[in-house]
Amino acid sequence: MRWLQISIISPPEYVEPLTHLFNLHGEGSASVEHPGGYNPDEGEIPDPTDWVTIKGWLPFDDTTSSRKTAINVGVRLIRHFVDLPEIEEREVNDEEWRNQKFKPIRIGTNLMIVPKSAEFTGKTSDVVITLEPGLAFGTGHHPTTRMCLEEIETTVKPNDRFLDVGCGS
Repeated sequence: MRWLQISIISPPEYVEPLTHLFNLHGEGSASVEHPGGYNPDEGEIPDPTDWVTIKGWLPFDDTTSSRKTAINVGVRLIRHFVDLPEIEEREVNDEEWRNQKFKPIRIGTNLMIVPKSAEFTGKTSDVVITLEPGLAFGTGHHPTTRMCLEEIETTVKPNDRFLDVGCGS
């Protein structure tokens, strides 16, 4: 599916109204990206004074134009309080988004979570879990997923059997 990705850079005090606007008129949930990136799974914390990039997605369909108009009106209203840059637009498709977002990650000593589309050459001792990233399955980045996989690696022995009762959110 094709999507229109819209993004704007904002000071931290305007993140909440802008993400609300993007969530209200976009599809799914808006994302907030800090400059340079950071990984909360590794205990990293972003600088709370940094401007951030807020991204939202609109499907290319008969509602795209009206959604864009509503977002533009909301951003113009917020500009009465703060000087914001122009909204940037970029066309993306599902596969491109999945491929750019998810890279192979190592969990524990020998577990590797590898997206199906990624090229990966690991150690001979690696246990590779190949996933097709999408909305239905995780990617291994969530802290509880990471902790469960680390526990499995230390607890489960060859020929052991166990049941993963994934409940999601």
